[in-house]
Amino acid sequence: MAFYENLINRLFPKDKEVIIHEVLKRSVPFSRSYDLWKSSSQAAEELQAVSESYDNRLSDIKPSIDIEVYFSPYANGIVIYPERGEFPLSIEFIMEYIREKLELTDYRLVHADRKMTERGKMVTALEKYYLKPPLSADIPIDQKFGNVILELSYENDLPLKFKMMANIYSDRLYHEAHAFDDLIVLLFG
Repeated sequence: MAFYENLINRLFPKDKEVIIHEVLKRSVPFSRSYDLWKSSSQAAEELQAVSESYDNRLSDIKPSIDIEVYFSPYANGIVIYPERGEFPLSIEFIMEYIREKLELTDYRLVHADRKMTERGKMVTALEKYYLKPPLSADIPIDQKFGNVILELSYENDLPLKFKMMANIYSDRLYHEAHAFDDLIVLLFG
């Protein structure tokens, strides 16, 4: 019987086992490091590099940061692969900076979580923030840039991919969303 169970498990591996699924709260050491980074010249250089790489990707020029751009009628976004580019990034701090910057423009954080899973010898983690524009009784509602999702994926504690998506409301109750390029300018200068 063990032979058949082993064969079935090899042909149809079990899904990833969830190790941790918790609310994403930053530690005091992380917050201190983030505050130091935010006030440093390194932060300004990294944010500028993201902005320039975004512009270069749109112009079909090879960017210094490995960045992909996504446009559709209902969602726009970027994906950054921090380890692949020529320019090193503090991607965890950039994610935190974006969240903070959006909250300063009246976006509200409605969900923050961290999920860790294990498959074999690989441990993956996903940190996620979900932000929504402010509520309003005025119709049509100003959706700003739409709902913004920030996700940072890790494999074995190494940052693998950062994704920022702005999902747009297409309902008549909402004003047309602001341009995604304006979001990039707001966040990265």
